[in-house]
Amino acid sequence: MGRSKKKTKNNVRKRSSKESKDVINLKKSGDQIIVDKKQLMCRRYEKFHDNFLTYDEINEFLVKTKKSSCGKVELVEIGKSTQGRPIFMVIISSDSCITNSNEPKMGAFIQAGLNGENTVAVSNALYLIDYMAKNPNYVKIMDYYIVPCANPDSYNNFVLRENLKFNKPKSNLKKTPNCGNGTNKKETGISGSKSKASSGPKSEKNDEKKISPPPINLNLNFPVLLGINDMRNIETKDFLEKIKKWKETYLNSSPEVYSLLKTIHTYQFTIRLLISLQEGGETICYPYGFCSAIDRHTSDLSDVAKKGKSVICGRNFASGSIYDLHGLTYGSLIDFLKMDKFPGKYVYVMQVHKRCPRYNPRAGLRQLLKYGEQITNCIKIMSGCVYKFYTNMTGNKNIELNNIKFNKKFR
Repeated sequence: MGRSKKKTKNNVRKRSSKESKDVINLKKSGDQIIVDKKQLMCRRYEKFHDNFLTYDEINEFLVKTKKSSCGKVELVEIGKSTQGRPIFMVIISSDSCITNSNEPKMGAFIQAGLNGENTVAVSNALYLIDYMAKNPNYVKIMDYYIVPCANPDSYNNFVLRENLKFNKPKSNLKKTPNCGNGTNKKETGISGSKSKASSGPKSEKNDEKKISPPPINLNLNFPVLLGINDMRNIETKDFLEKIKKWKETYLNSSPEVYSLLKTIHTYQFTIRLLISLQEGGETICYPYGFCSAIDRHTSDLSDVAKKGKSVICGRNFASGSIYDLHGLTYGSLIDFLKMDKFPGKYVYVMQVHKRCPRYNPRAGLRQLLKYGEQITNCIKIMSGCVYKFYTNMTGNKNIELNNIKFNKKFR
């Protein structure tokens, strides 16, 4: 019996290496053996997999992705930041999977980095760009419009500060004990550091006079419309506190917000799914933040959010309206778009990372690749659900995806 088992195992190994079938029939014994196949993802290493890129490094990565995409990736400058840095949007497109249709192709708009400290959200956006550029089959149902860093000034300053914390020079610490043995301070670098420190603040002050410091958080820097909802169930104390907080941080002349809104309105009739990647929790939020009212679209928004969070394993993601998850909130992007009659139905704020009080930045860098893969899978599922809704609504029957024809419904 032992010999026969060895023979069958060898036969299975030989045939499984040659054939790609899950079920193999053995003619001698007449048995049926099921072989489980596992697909291992093989990806090329990118620096953002375990590091936070500076804004110049992000631009270099976007240019490199465009050159290697064979015309499927387009890089568009949508505006300038407060300090004059260009704000880029990546457009990833492919041939539509809908045949014999004169309708424009649907699009998904993904934005990240309105808060300069949301480095994990920016990293997830870069992972999404890299994945969609290398897997064009997922772009057949929707084009992707991705703004990886909408607040480049604040983001770049924050990343540079964090990199200085990680890369503190240790050479000076080793040389300082020898200062009392007659060594020159110039050799240890102490006098040089003082001279640099004395010359630094003057130049910084001159720069501050010329250019005002960039804002840190623009997530709640959008116009607010009052009086269009029932506010009797909101306590006056909470209302005054939240509206005062919004008023103190609101900047009407922010070029970052203006560039983002201008771009959204330019592609408003193409965008069917809009997601703002942020941090501060692990949630998928939909409107509204200023009231607990339920409209006729709430159930559809909730269904898509639940299907998206079901893909994220090992993390306690929650879905619901902004008001239900975070309380009274004014100035969010998705609330403003809804009040501004944005034609897109599916708009979300996706909080991709929550920093606990004992958060370790170095340990967080090890999770960047995992988080990027999870958020990309979530956005893929949500895009498929939105695509299914609109194709069923418009009645398109000729749908071809990955060389497989479906009858009316997208599966």
